[in-house]
Amino acid sequence: MSVTRTFTVTVVSTGSGNKYFIDGVQQDTLNLAEGGTFRFDQSDSSNGSGIGHPLRFSTTNDGTHSGGSEYTTGVTTNGTPGQAGAYTQIEVAASAPTLYYYCTNHSGMGGQANTISGDSYGAFGWNVNRWGVESAIVVGWGADSWNEPGTTWNDLGDVLLTPSGFAITSSLGSPTISAEINKGWGQDTWGNETWGQSGMLVELTGPDAIQSNVSANAWNDATWGRGQGWGIFSLAVADVMGLTGV
Repeated sequence: MSVTRTFTVTVVSTGSGNKYFIDGVQQDTLNLAEGGTFRFDQSDSSNGSGIGHPLRFSTTNDGTHSGGSEYTTGVTTNGTPGQAGAYTQIEVAASAPTLYYYCTNHSGMGGQANTISGDSYGAFGWNVNRWGVESAIVVGWGADSWNEPGTTWNDLGDVLLTPSGFAITSSLGSPTISAEINKGWGQDTWGNETWGQSGMLVELTGPDAIQSNVSANAWNDATWGRGQGWGIFSLAVADVMGLTGV
């Protein structure tokens, strides 16, 4: 069986006596997934101090020190704590009870080990099972080993998952157009009149603006410096915004 995860166990003397440290955390509360195999590595020399600190499991907090018994389902041990290769290992059974790890020789050293469903998100390592999908589904790309015979890319073994109990309602209402279409850019202020048209009123007053009867005084009609002066010109009404008539 392959090991799902290995915990490093050390023993540290604290103000309240010796305690197990799991991966550097004192009496850490653990989550052990059902179907997984977890190894508690006791090769660190601190595990062999004194008469030794063998780690075991129980369904009772502090195990045999509190009247409980040793839990042995799926549990194997190897070597002597404090020496190379020493460990306690457990393959968590389906529907296993909440467990407590403890030292067989000393009370108050251990902590709690919750047993959780193997389908729980994050229960195993990355790419083991799929989120929200039972671990029994093992066919398909990413589920089995590379080039596993009988599996094809994106094949989930014809497993059909049909969620139910979900509903959604959406309403967009009735859109209202409050602005007139085809208002344009360019002639007047923004949004005034349509594009390319103008309703500007040009008022022509007095002889300074229109001299329709003095063509000889128009610009370029006479030589420089003659007539009524430079810049005096004739302007026909029809030349202004297409207006005709008087």
